[in-house]
Amino acid sequence: MSHQMQNVFIKFYEPLPEETITLPVIQLEQFLADAPSKYAVAWGFHIQRDGVTSDGPSTSEGHKKRGPKPKNVWSRTYFCHRGGVKQTRKDVNPGGSSGYVRHLQKPSKKIGCTAKLKVTCYLDDPNTITITHINKHNHNVGDTDELQHLSLSADVKKYITDHLNDGFDKRHIRLAIQRSFIKFLSNNLSFTVINGNSSLNQIIHRDQMVHVDEVYNLFYKIQNQKYQRHKSQHESVKTWLNELESQGFKTFIDDSSFYSQFTFGFLSPQQKQLLLEAKSWCLDATHNTTNIKNGLLYTIVIRHPITGTGYPVAFLFSTDGSSTPLIRFFTFLKLIVGVPAPLKITIDVSNVELDALSSVYPEAQIQWCCFHVSRAWIKKLRTT
Repeated sequence: MSHQMQNVFIKFYEPLPEETITLPVIQLEQFLADAPSKYAVAWGFHIQRDGVTSDGPSTSEGHKKRGPKPKNVWSRTYFCHRGGVKQTRKDVNPGGSSGYVRHLQKPSKKIGCTAKLKVTCYLDDPNTITITHINKHNHNVGDTDELQHLSLSADVKKYITDHLNDGFDKRHIRLAIQRSFIKFLSNNLSFTVINGNSSLNQIIHRDQMVHVDEVYNLFYKIQNQKYQRHKSQHESVKTWLNELESQGFKTFIDDSSFYSQFTFGFLSPQQKQLLLEAKSWCLDATHNTTNIKNGLLYTIVIRHPITGTGYPVAFLFSTDGSSTPLIRFFTFLKLIVGVPAPLKITIDVSNVELDALSSVYPEAQIQWCCFHVSRAWIKKLRTT
């Protein structure tokens, strides 16, 4: 971390350019993307309420305005990230039904700043643009209090993402970035660092303030990219099951109710072998394991022959709380996987599970879990 990382992150904000800037058209997007980390200002492009933008001289009816022929191909106006005024809905009762109004945890970034960025492309040189700053900012750009309204630069986000992909801990990444800034402050700005911490007035750049939530959001995004195979949850699950099947897994999809009840199941080759040899099972149902409403995860658990502890050997997920998905899944295990009937099956206090098992494995002895039975008795006694 050190020298290379300092070249990436350690930087000062540059003063806003007062003169007109000339750039190739293809560099506009990069200029706007670099502005927050370079000048401490984020420029946003607003679309007008009637759907007309500032890209051309046409009106909302699609007819060209009358008047002299324009000298530019197109022009666009960008606004400071602190422009505008916070809107408050008049029809909303402050505090809701409780009447308690929560104090603002963070001041609004909208303070009516009128600073603008005018980008123009002229007819005589359509491959070049001119960028002009209009009006002055009504806030001190780059001050410590202003940094909270900016986001991390793309360089820092890439650094965090790369190290998360490499398996680095979220907390260690934050500390490493902060230590690099502290070292730079001590060596180059004559700031005194006490106990390894820099005080608030020593913050020189937004990238110096890496919050826990920012690292976690990037971590969450990486996790989504790793397990999400499609934007549609159903298609993503189908893709996953196809991949598992290519690896020797036994997969189950209830075609008649997959898209309506999200019913699917699977077991690995090792789980299959243990399930084929097991003499007794436990069937457990768990609610709210995902963000899918009414989702139920059924797990078949056996006693591992070596460790002697509980070991999951098959999974079924469904939003259908009836016995239908269980009957179809147990039939799949019996006829497709070849799982024979065990001697004994322990289940929760559930008539749904009892009906399904009795239908597919009538020869198995089914018993209720003592823990769930005692809990049911206690609940019953408390309500009578």
